[in-house]
Amino acid sequence: MEMNNFRIVDQQIIEKREGYKWLMTLPGTPTATWRGNYEGDESIFVLIGNVIYCIEYQFDSFFIIGTVGETSTHACFFMIEDKLCLFNGTNIYSVSSSSGIKAIQGYVPLYGNGWSSGSVGEVYEPKNILSNHIRIRYVVKDMSRLIRFGQKAVSVDLIRYNSREYTAETIKEAGGQILEDMSGIEFTSMRYGDTVEVFLTVKHDTDLVAQLASCNRSEVFGNAGDTRAFCWSEKNKSAKMFYSKNPTVGEIEKYASVYPGTDKVYFPDTYILNFGDGGSPIKAACRYGDRLVVFTEESTWSADFSSTSKNEIRISPLCASVGCSGDGTAATNEDVLITVSWSGVYLLTKKTSTSICQISNISKPIEALLPEGFYTDAISIYDRERDECWFCLPYDTDGRVWVYNMSLNAWYTFTGIGATAFVLYDGKVGFFRERQLFVFNPSLKADYDRVNASTRVYTIEASYVGKYSDFGSAERLKRLGRIYLSCKTDGGTVDLSAQDEHGNSVFASLRGTRSNSPEFYEIRTRSGRFRYLRMSISCPGEERQQIYSLSVTSKY
Repeated sequence: MEMNNFRIVDQQIIEKREGYKWLMTLPGTPTATWRGNYEGDESIFVLIGNVIYCIEYQFDSFFIIGTVGETSTHACFFMIEDKLCLFNGTNIYSVSSSSGIKAIQGYVPLYGNGWSSGSVGEVYEPKNILSNHIRIRYVVKDMSRLIRFGQKAVSVDLIRYNSREYTAETIKEAGGQILEDMSGIEFTSMRYGDTVEVFLTVKHDTDLVAQLASCNRSEVFGNAGDTRAFCWSEKNKSAKMFYSKNPTVGEIEKYASVYPGTDKVYFPDTYILNFGDGGSPIKAACRYGDRLVVFTEESTWSADFSSTSKNEIRISPLCASVGCSGDGTAATNEDVLITVSWSGVYLLTKKTSTSICQISNISKPIEALLPEGFYTDAISIYDRERDECWFCLPYDTDGRVWVYNMSLNAWYTFTGIGATAFVLYDGKVGFFRERQLFVFNPSLKADYDRVNASTRVYTIEASYVGKYSDFGSAERLKRLGRIYLSCKTDGGTVDLSAQDEHGNSVFASLRGTRSNSPEFYEIRTRSGRFRYLRMSISCPGEERQQIYSLSVTSKY
């Protein structure tokens, strides 16, 4: 059976797909996109070259937000709390349609809290990959007059001694002297209960900064009040995933005068997850219930918050035999997971309370129809409203989309799309065709394309070709009896064809009314003798035909 440009709307009815319309032509092909509600508006942000644009649903138009520095061919947007950020391959920026773009100066962590004089305590907040500053607070609990940093500082930016502020030069007024190797401060006298807070510039791990900035994939995951960004680089074929931490409430105000312009973005240098042995790069990640599911090329992993510490994330294998071979081609409807792997499209469902998954290859019925390169180069989108996963190859000459209906466990294909990237646009499936943006709309009965600044209308032809049937007796020769069809034509045409194993065909063309009720047709035909017969349906024109049932009788 082959079905094209029909959608299965329930187990018994197929309907011609809706049309799409051209919305706009952008200045170039987007490198990265982000969609969501930001600063009170539903919008799409796109990066083209080194310019960020905002696409507004309300006006079907776009405007420039601003420019960033030199950008690689891979980039990604991600959201942390109320801030939209961009990795552009070399730097990290915050993005706002109202206040523009600025390079991120990350949260300054409280590296040590309540350390005693003369000793180095435990790390309270790890260093931030996005900042070369730290803070340490001390309480004098013994007779030692030495404040140790636990590392060599590049500079001492400020000292608060018993709430009074001193610089590296004026600390001598309080009897303090910075050690020559920049590893601490020695005081001539300190008393029990004295407090010291130091603000330091420390050596930056430039390798980690470069790795984080080169991330081109992200997923936001967490619970209320503890949402984090998980970022990885598919470009670098890495099995390493960075994740963020929410800053301690109220801490930014305590150092804002020392380091103006800093913000809430915090990627601790110890918050890095590694999956497997590191040899299989991360390809996709998505939320699945109360956990984050991460797909490498070869396997699937579960990452969930530990019950003992919300800052600890526990990694466990979910499926050792199936991973994700495409770039981000995995999706979930919160009940099941779908991933494109090397040998097919797989559906994963949780089998027990353990990490074992039940796996099924859902692409077996269509694997003969899938073109070369599908498993490695397909792009995808999940349409929550229809519970459909859409897949396509950006270079497919027929512009085909393979749609899997998760509720009905059924596949169908659309043609004439030609998507190079998908995006949800105001709740509807949209797609880019290089620089042009299109969106599907249930009210459209044709495709409205853009050619040389003119709108061109393309009618949609939906077709169905059934399997050959022997009517229960392959050994006997038969003739075609009657064809029974129940449908809504929407005032259009339904063409029927009956073809035998010799290639002989019988045609019938029906034109109905615009009735909202199904219409029933009984068609009498004459045919030659055959052993096998298959039926075909074609629905041309600018109407949304629906097919309710088709049955055929034979006679000897």
